[in-house]
Amino acid sequence: MILDAVFRLGYKSPLRLIKSIVPVSIKQPIKDQFVAFNRSKPDTLKRCVIGVGLLNSDSSENQFFSELDQTLSSNGDIALIALEPNDTAHNLQRPNKFVGIPFATESQPRDDSQGHSSSDALEHIPLPPWLHRLNEKANSDSDASLDYAAKFIDNFMRLSHPLAVVAHNNLNALQALCVHAAQYYGIPIYEVASTPPLMSVKACLNTSSIETPLTPEHSTALYSVNSLTTDILQNVDTIQAQNQRMHHPIAHDRVEHRIKKIRRLPSPVKSSFDDNRTLVILNISRLFYANKPHSGISRYTDEIATRLLATRSFNVILGVEDLDKLDQSSLRNDVKKFDVDDLESALFYAENTHKPYIYHSPFEPHHLDTNLRYGIKVITIHDILHLTMPRVYIRPPEITQQIALRASNADCNRVFVSHFSKSAFENHTGVCERLKSRVTYLGVSDAFQPLASAMGKTHQRKDDPELLIIPYQADPRKGFKRMIESSFHWLSQFEGDAEILIFGPKSERNTAMKSVKNTIPRREIKAYTYIDSPSDEELAQLYTCATAQLYLSEGEGFGLPPLEAMAMGCPSIMLNNTALNEVYNGWELMLNNELDVSSTITTILNNITTDHSYREKLRIEAIALSQRYSWERCFAETKDVYHSLLS
Repeated sequence: MILDAVFRLGYKSPLRLIKSIVPVSIKQPIKDQFVAFNRSKPDTLKRCVIGVGLLNSDSSENQFFSELDQTLSSNGDIALIALEPNDTAHNLQRPNKFVGIPFATESQPRDDSQGHSSSDALEHIPLPPWLHRLNEKANSDSDASLDYAAKFIDNFMRLSHPLAVVAHNNLNALQALCVHAAQYYGIPIYEVASTPPLMSVKACLNTSSIETPLTPEHSTALYSVNSLTTDILQNVDTIQAQNQRMHHPIAHDRVEHRIKKIRRLPSPVKSSFDDNRTLVILNISRLFYANKPHSGISRYTDEIATRLLATRSFNVILGVEDLDKLDQSSLRNDVKKFDVDDLESALFYAENTHKPYIYHSPFEPHHLDTNLRYGIKVITIHDILHLTMPRVYIRPPEITQQIALRASNADCNRVFVSHFSKSAFENHTGVCERLKSRVTYLGVSDAFQPLASAMGKTHQRKDDPELLIIPYQADPRKGFKRMIESSFHWLSQFEGDAEILIFGPKSERNTAMKSVKNTIPRREIKAYTYIDSPSDEELAQLYTCATAQLYLSEGEGFGLPPLEAMAMGCPSIMLNNTALNEVYNGWELMLNNELDVSSTITTILNNITTDHSYREKLRIEAIALSQRYSWERCFAETKDVYHSLLS
């Protein structure tokens, strides 16, 4: 893992610094002493075994190291890394894959190019938990030199993800720290006993844990180099499962790119952070990459982020995936209000606080498959209709498949926006864990609140045309063509002045209007107007003036647009299906999902435009229904989820 970042730099010295590979400190990127390897090694090497205490004056044991290295490399593309103290005797022939362990901060050289010395490289990183346990067990105080080495070893183990550790049974104190770290993270430990020179290709090995590495008393079994290699290769899956506790967000195939990104981007730590508060990392990538400001998912993400920042209950980091690749010039004004950090850098920082924290993704499956040691994962599932409606979606989007797959993991906690979505997920995946699933309904934004002066009267429309509003999303289940057909059916029979208003993202204007032109006669196109990405205030004003909203979606996880229209007194005509039946239970303008609803819709619209009392009745009922839901309630329930998980 870390190897493909350091192989290309060339072997120079065990004291050569490679900066910012280990976690971000409070004030500056951490510098650490990972030794560069031979330039000839491939950049794609992904697996390694760490050898500890295998290099000494006994040529037979050095030969064992060489033969094991060669066998692992040829049979499994596995590198054998020598992890030894920096002061390993210079008269020994070091392999080119050698990592030197620093053991005293005062011995580290300066790197004046960065304006600070490497002696403070690990100063702000907490001691690894296994070192505390070791000190308690030994009933001894912590030693500064060993503390520094322990921090280095802990980070190297977590970043290199070794399949196993092969350790000599006679270790000094510094080498013993490597074995203790491996034991804590559940890495298989093969203990090597001293062997006669004639048995250079064999070693006494076992896989039992080393509780006292300096004076081991374990039963041993005789293995050859080939037998050891076979054992490691046969147990790769088991070993990787045992290593899940130490997986880290940065440990991906493209490590070099990610390490460069960590170096370049600033630390996500804010001066307002309170050590007594729990950290919450919220993934708001949806707002920056998806141009759907009026969708329920975007609304939810925006509202949770805004309220999290306003609360004093948590330290908050808003993360965006691959922030360094984002085109800042193309951002919408409504997302520029957020101070964001790179999501991976934020997780990288949080893992190295060694404290529990919440990682909440309101939609995207980013890092849900990453094994976060301290992170408590939460994902909000809006719907998986792409997977449960094969008639509409012949090829489901990969992101929905990833959401269902990763949210099914045992370490993932799920928040659903409706009981319908919860049931659909459980039926599809077979995962039904009551304690890991909660339902929190969405709400209505503050912009969609009618003025008190307008609560008791209908908007005056003397010479204004009747206005029918249709939201547009380029999704086949949203029923856009059906809404155009129904609106034209009413328009062709309506004797008064009427307009059809379509709103949606600016980037989808051409697609939407092309669909209109292909559905209705060309002479009627002038009655249809497309509004590019209206603000919440503009949309609220349109709903205030509108006769009705048309929303003929075939399936929803919640269905937020009708709620926003109804909050402004605009009745919504919708189909009675999926979560719409749950959220809008009791609303009288819900139609059966029949093939032809145009006639029914025409009748409803004619009644609204001709019967003032009926229109007023629908307006009052619509506002009353919308008041069942609020973002305050949604956020309060979300905080309850956080607190329950932390407790």
